[in-house]
Amino acid sequence: MKPAILRLASGMSFERVRWWLGVGAWAMVDQALFALANFAFNILLARWLDPVEYGAFAAGYALLWLVWSFYRGLLLDPAMVFSSKRFRDQLDAYHSTLLIGHALLSIGFVCAFLAVGAGAYIKVPDKATLPWVSLALAGPVIFLPALLRGLCRARLQTSVGALAAMLYAVVMAAGVLVMYRVMALSAAAALAVMAAASAAAGVWLIWRFRLTIRALSLGRGGIVLRAASEHWRYGRWLVAVSLLSWLPMNVWYTALPLLTGIEDAGVLRALVNLAQPAMQGYAVLHSILIPMFVLARENQRFRWTLNVMMALAFASAVLFAVVVGAFAKPLIGVLYGGRYAGEAFLVWPILLATVAMGVSIVQSAAMQALERADWLMASYGAAAVVVVLIGLPATAIWGLGGAVFGQFCAISSVVLAQAWWLHRYSRRIV
Repeated sequence: MKPAILRLASGMSFERVRWWLGVGAWAMVDQALFALANFAFNILLARWLDPVEYGAFAAGYALLWLVWSFYRGLLLDPAMVFSSKRFRDQLDAYHSTLLIGHALLSIGFVCAFLAVGAGAYIKVPDKATLPWVSLALAGPVIFLPALLRGLCRARLQTSVGALAAMLYAVVMAAGVLVMYRVMALSAAAALAVMAAASAAAGVWLIWRFRLTIRALSLGRGGIVLRAASEHWRYGRWLVAVSLLSWLPMNVWYTALPLLTGIEDAGVLRALVNLAQPAMQGYAVLHSILIPMFVLARENQRFRWTLNVMMALAFASAVLFAVVVGAFAKPLIGVLYGGRYAGEAFLVWPILLATVAMGVSIVQSAAMQALERADWLMASYGAAAVVVVLIGLPATAIWGLGGAVFGQFCAISSVVLAQAWWLHRYSRRIV
């Protein structure tokens, strides 16, 4: 017998509900494999690298995701909306145009990072600890599967993304073990391993979806120019939003080396690793929620969907935080071989920030589905003010503990600002 309560609650047929559950299940497999690979990779780096090298990796990785915020704002986030709306009848051609955008942005990224690295080396050659050349070369390769796996979810073909994540995990595991065995593991080598795993997954996804730029119409009125125009119209706000959204969770990895020492960036990264499974889950939740909210808005069930997703995200985040927090100290001892145990008490505020981040992810997806990037920009702008006025001074005074406190304050301010915007305009939302 079909569950009548489930049908009534969802407003959809049982078969449709089962299909959505399948999409979500494969998406969770995809993100679980990807999260597990990155989690194990970071744990091994924290165990095997000395604190300075791991701190350099943590700071460099944070900078890469600052640039990914720019990519995401111009490429992926608009694609998550437009794939379900404006270009749904030209999906292969539309997604192929994103490869052109990726290539153009990559050229600018490589030039910028090489220039910054050269400037850093000339000015302070003895302190230029970040592997700038490796960051410049690895970054665009690492970004490619992140973009394409997002497109898997936009197409609702999450099983394909799961296979790509499996390939990524296998290559990454083999690469880091080889580097360790030959005693060549370093921050630069770690980035090279990530690039190799990303290249394997990216090439396979391009082949699987048969994406090609050869048949695209480049002239006036063609899909390339239309897509570029739509992405710029919608994404120019999201670029600012994405860059601002990087601040609450990631600015501390670049602030700590400047204010206290690069080793503290490695310690913070090691502690935040315990929350990474939840954060990776939020990433897949965000990309699935955007098309879900778009459809819910068309079916006039937006507010109900938002409330249900908020409740589920909050409950699951609290459960995760309680379980991990209760076993934080023994976990740190087992994972890191005795390193970082003295800072285990900082895991609890990090987990509280993770709970707030789960709520923020749902509210962010709702705002993007409403195409209200201005609400998002205002919310993350409030967090930027908190970072400058509270977080960075606290980091300068109290070091690592101040950075953790600033992180919690910043992400909490995002949640409160987003809730205010959604509540203020709730009468317009059906």
